Amino acid sequence: MPPEFLSRLSSVPVRTAADGPGLPALARASLRDQARSVIRASIVAGQIEAGELHPVSYFAAQLGVSATPIREALFDLAGEGLIEVVRNRGFRVPLLSEHDLDELYELRLLVELSAVVRVAREHAPLDTVLLRRLAGELETQAHHRQLIEFLWTDRTFHLGVLAGLGNRRLTALVARLRDEARLHGIADLARSGQLVRTAAEHRELLDALESGDGDLVEARMRRHLRHTRGLWAGLDGEE
Repeated sequence: MPPEFLSRLSSVPVRTAADGPGLPALARASLRDQARSVIRASIVAGQIEAGELHPVSYFAAQLGVSATPIREALFDLAGEGLIEVVRNRGFRVPLLSEHDLDELYELRLLVELSAVVRVAREHAPLDTVLLRRLAGELETQAHHRQLIEFLWTDRTFHLGVLAGLGNRRLTALVARLRDEARLHGIADLARSGQLVRTAAEHRELLDALESGDGDLVEARMRRHLRHTRGLWAGLDGEE
């Protein structure tokens, strides 16, 4: 696990930039939720090396809290398929092949792409004030290379777009597919400056959603998903 992961564990994004500079320490009332969020984001970002075994005590020591909420968070993530339980030894992130990633990309095209197009064509309600703020935060976080915060905001943005459809199971399925498709190339993307351009795609997608143009939404969402499978995963994301 890279050293930068350890410092980010104590800065889980539990509030937005509008709340002021800096991020609070883990609040005892929600340790389980916060630990789950930051560990999930670190898995998605590829900052926890797949196949590497860690006991509960390792995560607890880095977070500076008791093992109980960490264990609960890790079992939650195991239930989501993001981490494996190795009995009496600890937890590890499963290895994903290129075929696995292709399968996840195909499913996201089938499920998430069509759902976002429905939002436009059915004029589903959008919290545009919230989504505009999140899109702006994504560009700021990309500029400052705040990868964990970026991934959390990105997840919130995309699930927020789907909220207007009122289908909790659909939203949960999309969330799981997004989390499973790890973005190993995101650090390189940030260093190259391409993450800023990728962040801008959220504002462009929101513009298309507000216009109600389903074809434009489909084109922009398809491009965004292609980047997720390609550039973000460390491949050439352009066709």
